[in-house]
Amino acid sequence: MDDETKSFLEELEKKHDDKKITYKTYATWFGSGEGIIRQFGVFLYKIDNIFYYEDFERKPQFFGLPIKIGKNKTPYVKYENSFETDKVDNIMEVSKSSAENVIRGSFSSEKLKQIKGLSKIFTQTVSMIRFTDGKYIFLELMDKGEFEKALN
Repeated sequence: MDDETKSFLEELEKKHDDKKITYKTYATWFGSGEGIIRQFGVFLYKIDNIFYYEDFERKPQFFGLPIKIGKNKTPYVKYENSFETDKVDNIMEVSKSSAENVIRGSFSSEKLKQIKGLSKIFTQTVSMIRFTDGKYIFLELMDKGEFEKALN
């Protein structure tokens, strides 16, 4: 782990009263029932029984060189949120395209079906995390099994 990463994690722990991060990962894509999509994902971490997630501004580059953004580009607004582990009702794998349709409002989240069998091989999937209050988020997790262990 490089110094910048260590410093970042230490700052997060300080932000949460010096409590230790017990799980961390990066979700490569994120969506919520609030209509928010983060194409470049979110950083997800757990302290005590709470998962926190936040995104980062991603500046456009071409071969590592910054690209000027147009004046009409919507300014970046940081997104942060959290959920308690005991508020998770269920997790299921769904197609990413269906998740995008739900977020855009063209498909009901209640009609989503779990991706099973051979469909998993041919379909890009995301994990739908539904909470006890009916809200939900979608995460394209790097390791779904490790996330589920951290959840329990």
